[in-house]
Amino acid sequence: MKTVLVTIATVPQLFPSGTTIGNFRYSLSNGATQDSASLSVTFADVAPGTYTVSVQRMDASNSLLGSPIISDAFTITDDVSIDVPSTVSITLS
Repeated sequence: MKTVLVTIATVPQLFPSGTTIGNFRYSLSNGATQDSASLSVTFADVAPGTYTVSVQRMDASNSLLGSPIISDAFTITDDVSIDVPSTVSITLS
């Protein structure tokens, strides 16, 4: 399982006058969601596969507002990262 860090940069969106802005809703296409006021969240224990992440603003009653700020696809592989030497020296004696 892998960890996915989602970080967004906001863009201006117009909402009807009187709208009270709430949190962001972060959603992965595997059904995982997180509501947060933060500009970044972490999803842990995400299985290898291809996903779409989307982020949308909510109002104070947790209703989604406007269109997603971001919607992007990414792939998690089950490859393992191992430190290896960049050079190898062999001495024969």
